[in-house]
Amino acid sequence: MAASALTACTGVWILWGLSTRGDYFASGNPFVLVSMVLAGAAGLVLGYRRRSPRYRGIVLAVGLFAALFWLAVPEGWWAHGPPVR
Repeated sequence: MAASALTACTGVWILWGLSTRGDYFASGNPFVLVSMVLAGAAGLVLGYRRRSPRYRGIVLAVGLFAALFWLAVPEGWWAHGPPVR
């Protein structure tokens, strides 16, 4: 269940980061935290309801990559460089 929630939250975080322009994550959008909480809750529910070994294996593999993402990606990875003059 926890790997499912971690995977969902990481996916939402990556989507917010990829849609960010400029140096301020998600351009200060207050919906980031709400969407992370909703994704985590949805991940918990899906992890609780799904009992197949195949689903658990996929979620654990993607959850491992999600954990590595949080360890390996530096702070400010979404930021762009200064404008070209």
